[in-house]
Amino acid sequence: MVETDGPWRFEGVFQGRMTHPGIMHRSIEKIAEIKSLSESKVYKKIFKNTTAFYGIF
Repeated sequence: MVETDGPWRFEGVFQGRMTHPGIMHRSIEKIAEIKSLSESKVYKKIFKNTTAFYGIF
């Protein structure tokens, strides 16, 4: 799963921005880069993991 909400502000590329769920897309990009996978494949796996964890679908 990917989670980006928090009560703090980021440094670096996110400096000066509040944390919010929309930032998860950057996390997906980085995971895809690190694992040498397509972003589409990572999104699908994250979706599958999240729905399995919460018991939905």
